[in-house]
Amino acid sequence: MNRRLRFGAVILLAATMLVVCTGAPATPPATQGVGLQATFILANPAGLLALDDAGRALGRIVDLPPQSAPRASARTFTR
Repeated sequence: MNRRLRFGAVILLAATMLVVCTGAPATPPATQGVGLQATFILANPAGLLALDDAGRALGRIVDLPPQSAPRASARTFTR
């Protein structure tokens, strides 16, 4: 009896995992992002900016939250 109960539990768990883990795939974006069109990427404290081959701004790739700042090194290199 105990063996049948374990087998049933394993089958039930496998069926549940199959149903939960096989959702519909995410749809890809309809248009290319500016990051794929960029020749250069400029990193600044506000985020990443995509530039074309002439240096014109194409748009932002990533916007950072307003209160974020670049992290400085935690170690000091004094001798």
